Amino acid sequence: MRLVSVKYKNDSQKYAGKTYTYFCDLPVEVGDIVMAPTSRGEREAMVAELDIPENSIDKAILPKLKVITTLVEKENGSTYFQQDCDDSSAPVTVGDNEKNPEQALILFEDNIELVTVEQLPAISNRIEQIKPKIQAKVDEALALEVNDETVGKIKKIRALLNHSKDDYIEVCSKARCIVMKPIEAYNQTCKTVKDIFDLANKTLGERIAVVENAQKKKKEDIAREHFAKYTNGKNVEFLTFDRLGLKIGLSDTETALRKTIAAKVDKAVDDKALIDTQEYRNEIFVEYCKSLNVASAITTVINRHKEIEAEKERQAEAERIRAEKAAAAKVEQVPMKTESAQTGFTVPEEMINTIPADTVTFKPVAPLAGDAQLFAGFGTGNSVNAPARNDGKKTVVITITDTPERIQALEQNLMFGGYQYGIAYSDNR
Repeated sequence: MRLVSVKYKNDSQKYAGKTYTYFCDLPVEVGDIVMAPTSRGEREAMVAELDIPENSIDKAILPKLKVITTLVEKENGSTYFQQDCDDSSAPVTVGDNEKNPEQALILFEDNIELVTVEQLPAISNRIEQIKPKIQAKVDEALALEVNDETVGKIKKIRALLNHSKDDYIEVCSKARCIVMKPIEAYNQTCKTVKDIFDLANKTLGERIAVVENAQKKKKEDIAREHFAKYTNGKNVEFLTFDRLGLKIGLSDTETALRKTIAAKVDKAVDDKALIDTQEYRNEIFVEYCKSLNVASAITTVINRHKEIEAEKERQAEAERIRAEKAAAAKVEQVPMKTESAQTGFTVPEEMINTIPADTVTFKPVAPLAGDAQLFAGFGTGNSVNAPARNDGKKTVVITITDTPERIQALEQNLMFGGYQYGIAYSDNR
């Protein structure tokens, strides 16, 4: 009897979770469905692993493992064996498949007794006789008080109990191996016949697949031909047959395939017409060709342009703030009084002589031709006439009296406005 592991069927009708180990003498394979005995009754489970080595199982657990006796369904969907161990002497017959009697094995007739268990393994043992003695020894050990004085003695008792347990497990395992030899031979015999069926199933499946694949290919060729004719002149070069996503099966009729192709092509035509009405139609069409999803393509491009506009506004706002900061810094650097020597403008000697000393300081900022002559009469009480200009510009002299702050603001406006100007400050500024 070999060891197998199974996964129970959960509330979601799936075989998942931890694996549990059982003995099993049925000809099971990985993926077969069995009924596994548990402390709460039998549970449906799927075989996950075969032929688990006994030495990989804890010796204390091995004797407690239960036996799987019912195979519900093979991996390929057929019921193979369903054995009731409550009547182990009953013959195992073929042809009484309760799941589908009409599909019972046709190779056998009259429900012949294919396998008969002639004699059950007769195992004599004295386990029940020694069990009370073992229990008494254990109870005696458990009744001892563990303290500093007795801990050494109790450790020896525990070691003796474990040694006795190992001997007991070894004896049971040897007896099981003897019993299992004919069962393993029987399992191998059953497997040789099963292998014949499996080979036939595989070979026939491959031959059937060749014919069915040819039938599908023929349907696909017809569908491709119809697609080429239907798309002719519809300006849907971006749509290929492979992008239709057709899954052609044996049950698909030519009429059904024609309808499906027409629906998909017509939708592509409508999508292209909708795209042509959009503001960013070229970009949208590029996106549409990637997924053939017109709604997604339109949304993607519109959102992209929104992001671009938002970035432009952000950059413009940042540039405006930088310009304001630069202008403010430039204003702070403009002196209230700039000597003519610092501006690079040479004040004529006659202009300096006509302005009362220590009363007026001339501040030429952007000198014009004729400014010196104009300002020569400033402060003398004489009328001042601006010289004639031949560049279309005029020179105006304005006298302004106000607070220093407002005069500074006026000067800043003149400077930022790009005016060419000169300023003469009186000593009461």
